Amino acid sequence: MLVVDAELFHVGRTVAWNTHPPLVVGSKLAVGTQRNPFFGFCGRPRTEPVNTETGVVHVGSVKFLKEVRSGTVNAPELARIADETVAHLLMLVRELVFGEVRLKTAADVPSRQTCLWMVETLEAAKSWKVRFDNIGDVVRLRASGKVAKVDAGWLPGELYELSRIYSAAKSYREGSAATNSEPELLFSGDLEVLEVLQ
Repeated sequence: MLVVDAELFHVGRTVAWNTHPPLVVGSKLAVGTQRNPFFGFCGRPRTEPVNTETGVVHVGSVKFLKEVRSGTVNAPELARIADETVAHLLMLVRELVFGEVRLKTAADVPSRQTCLWMVETLEAAKSWKVRFDNIGDVVRLRASGKVAKVDAGWLPGELYELSRIYSAAKSYREGSAATNSEPELLFSGDLEVLEVLQ
């Protein structure tokens, strides 16, 4: 769907993997040509620090977990590390499958990898901010470009069988309402920041 001068909302967060400058009133940007901050997260290697005789070295998370299992590494924070590693792998699997489904079924709509996600109302943006532990700013934007109406309720939060993830990706791309519906918009095009709310 195309929009022209639509007022939409986004929750901008300052996170370690976001290399983009903060959104400020008056900023204009083109969205859809480079990876978005979420994919900055997916693009970072997962490593864990390990103390050795020669100092601290960083090893990949999977290798780290194998070393813990074999007893060569002590990990007092094992539960946190395992949780973060599995969450990272889940996101990677999900995004690869969802990207593949987009390319096969609707290659002309905004990509999750390069879009800016938005919502249609201030109330919806405030709800998303709560979901992000009240971290970030709600940003009101003027948008002209392509929008895909999708439902984040289809994003798997578990390592389901692959067929179920593909089915969820198809429902997501069709814009079907999920049982635990969380409507969102995927946008690519031109934006102007109109207001930044705390």
